[in-house]
Amino acid sequence: MSESDAGAGSELVERLHRRLDRIEDLLEPAAGSEERPSWRQPTEGEERWAVTAAILVAVGLQLLLPDRLTIHPRWLLPALDITLLLALAAVHPHRRFDRSSILLRGLGLSLVAAISLANAWSAVELVRELVHGTGRKGRSRCSARPEPSG
Repeated sequence: MSESDAGAGSELVERLHRRLDRIEDLLEPAAGSEERPSWRQPTEGEERWAVTAAILVAVGLQLLLPDRLTIHPRWLLPALDITLLLALAAVHPHRRFDRSSILLRGLGLSLVAAISLANAWSAVELVRELVHGTGRKGRSRCSARPEPSG
């Protein structure tokens, strides 16, 4: 990268920062006002029971999938999900999950990543079976039809 390119990039970044500062100034409430934009309002975290229920449903659905659509060993990702859920509960034993700690955020993102990985793997395997027609260990639906009588 030449010096002129670096200078142009630096100038562009500086211009973007000035524009963003100007936009934030326009959005700031008047002096002495208590109003704030909604994205700057402090909010309560999610209720623990709802998050826990959603995770347990995801784990249950992972366990109900046929063996051919799961990552092997089949218990690995559901066990990881439950372990991460228990770690979240141990790190943050309050009624609501919030974003107050880097560790809590990391555990939550890891849990979402594990569930997403399991879902993506199952979806890819299912699509592969559909494209190649290899579901149910070579048994096709057409061969399972009863012969017409008569």
